[in-house]
Amino acid sequence: MKEVGREALPVDYTNVVPEIDAIKLHTEPVVGDDQLHALFLTKAKSWEYEKEWRILNKVANTKYTYLPEVLSNVYLGAKSDASTADSIREALDNAGCKAKVWKGIRSQDEFRIVFNEIS
Repeated sequence: MKEVGREALPVDYTNVVPEIDAIKLHTEPVVGDDQLHALFLTKAKSWEYEKEWRILNKVANTKYTYLPEVLSNVYLGAKSDASTADSIREALDNAGCKAKVWKGIRSQDEFRIVFNEIS
Protein backbone atom coordinates (compact mmCIF):
# COMPACT_ATOMS: atom_id res chain seq x y z
CA MET A 1 0.00 0.00 0.00
CA LYS A 2 1.08 3.56 -0.68
CA GLU A 3 0.77 6.47 1.72
CA VAL A 4 -1.56 9.19 0.41
CA GLY A 5 0.63 12.11 1.48
CA ARG A 6 3.48 10.92 -0.72
CA GLU A 7 1.28 10.56 -3.80
CA ALA A 8 -1.08 13.56 -3.60
CA LEU A 9 -0.52 16.46 -5.97
CA PRO A 10 -1.84 20.01 -5.63
CA VAL A 11 -4.39 21.23 -8.15
CA ASP A 12 -3.33 24.25 -10.22
CA TYR A 13 -5.84 27.08 -10.53
CA THR A 14 -5.72 29.31 -13.59
CA ASN A 15 -7.77 31.63 -15.76
CA VAL A 16 -6.27 30.06 -18.88
CA VAL A 17 -7.89 26.90 -20.24
CA PRO A 18 -5.14 24.27 -20.70
CA GLU A 19 -4.51 22.83 -24.13
CA ILE A 20 -5.24 19.12 -24.26
CA ASP A 21 -4.59 16.98 -27.31
CA ALA A 22 -7.68 14.74 -27.38
CA ILE A 23 -6.31 12.65 -30.23
CA LYS A 24 -3.17 11.76 -28.27
CA LEU A 25 -5.26 10.89 -25.23
CA HIS A 26 -7.13 8.28 -27.27
CA THR A 27 -4.41 6.99 -29.58
CA GLU A 28 -1.13 6.91 -27.65
CA PRO A 29 -0.53 4.05 -25.22
CA VAL A 30 1.37 6.34 -22.85
CA VAL A 31 0.21 9.92 -22.40
CA GLY A 32 2.73 12.51 -21.24
CA ASP A 33 2.58 13.83 -17.69
CA ASP A 34 1.93 17.34 -19.02
CA GLN A 35 -1.31 16.17 -20.66
CA LEU A 36 -2.39 14.27 -17.53
CA HIS A 37 -1.58 17.29 -15.40
CA ALA A 38 -3.58 19.61 -17.65
CA LEU A 39 -6.55 17.22 -17.72
CA PHE A 40 -6.74 16.14 -14.07
CA LEU A 41 -4.86 18.76 -12.03
CA THR A 42 -6.13 22.04 -13.48
CA LYS A 43 -9.24 23.96 -12.45
CA ALA A 44 -10.59 27.47 -12.94
CA LYS A 45 -9.17 30.17 -10.67
CA SER A 46 -12.63 30.64 -9.12
CA TRP A 47 -12.18 27.24 -7.36
CA GLU A 48 -8.88 28.22 -5.73
CA TYR A 49 -10.47 28.54 -2.28
CA GLU A 50 -10.73 24.72 -2.25
CA LYS A 51 -6.95 24.21 -2.02
CA GLU A 52 -7.59 20.78 -3.51
CA TRP A 53 -5.10 17.93 -3.81
CA ARG A 54 -5.64 14.86 -6.00
CA ILE A 55 -4.10 11.46 -6.49
CA LEU A 56 -3.47 10.35 -10.06
CA ASN A 57 -3.45 6.60 -9.96
CA LYS A 58 -1.64 5.17 -12.98
CA VAL A 59 -1.97 1.58 -11.76
CA ALA A 60 -5.45 0.08 -11.39
CA ASN A 61 -6.56 -1.12 -7.95
CA THR A 62 -3.76 0.61 -6.04
CA LYS A 63 -4.68 0.94 -2.38
CA TYR A 64 -3.63 3.93 -0.32
CA THR A 65 -3.30 4.50 3.39
CA TYR A 66 -3.17 7.74 5.33
CA LEU A 67 -2.78 8.90 8.89
CA PRO A 68 -6.32 9.55 10.19
CA GLU A 69 -5.37 12.99 11.51
CA VAL A 70 -4.44 14.32 8.06
CA LEU A 71 -7.99 13.99 6.73
CA SER A 72 -10.16 16.79 8.08
CA ASN A 73 -13.19 16.91 5.76
CA VAL A 74 -15.03 14.69 3.29
CA TYR A 75 -17.40 16.33 0.80
CA LEU A 76 -20.20 14.31 -0.78
CA GLY A 77 -21.88 15.46 -3.96
CA ALA A 78 -25.45 16.65 -4.27
CA LYS A 79 -26.51 13.38 -5.90
CA SER A 80 -24.98 11.12 -3.23
CA ASP A 81 -27.45 9.12 -1.17
CA ALA A 82 -27.74 8.31 2.53
CA SER A 83 -26.17 4.86 2.13
CA THR A 84 -23.03 6.45 0.65
CA ALA A 85 -22.81 8.85 3.59
CA ASP A 86 -23.31 5.96 6.03
CA SER A 87 -20.56 3.93 4.36
CA ILE A 88 -18.13 6.85 4.41
CA ARG A 89 -18.87 7.61 8.06
CA GLU A 90 -18.44 3.93 9.01
CA ALA A 91 -15.09 3.75 7.20
CA LEU A 92 -13.91 6.94 8.91
CA ASP A 93 -15.02 5.67 12.32
CA ASN A 94 -13.30 2.32 11.78
CA ALA A 95 -10.08 4.15 10.89
CA GLY A 96 -10.32 6.34 13.99
CA CYS A 97 -10.65 9.39 11.78
CA LYS A 98 -12.43 12.46 13.15
CA ALA A 99 -13.05 14.08 9.74
CA LYS A 100 -16.27 16.02 9.26
CA VAL A 101 -18.62 14.81 6.52
CA TRP A 102 -20.43 17.38 4.38
CA LYS A 103 -23.33 16.83 1.96
CA GLY A 104 -23.80 19.05 -1.06
CA ILE A 105 -27.21 20.53 -1.77
CA ARG A 106 -28.04 22.40 -4.96
CA SER A 107 -28.96 26.01 -4.27
CA GLN A 108 -32.52 26.88 -5.29
CA ASP A 109 -31.67 30.38 -6.51
CA GLU A 110 -27.98 30.33 -7.53
CA PHE A 111 -25.68 28.20 -9.65
CA ARG A 112 -23.84 26.72 -6.70
CA ILE A 113 -23.70 23.84 -4.27
CA VAL A 114 -24.14 24.55 -0.56
CA PHE A 115 -22.48 22.11 1.84
CA ASN A 116 -24.05 21.19 5.17
CA GLU A 117 -22.24 19.13 7.79
CA ILE A 118 -23.94 15.78 8.28
CA SER A 119 -21.63 14.11 10.78
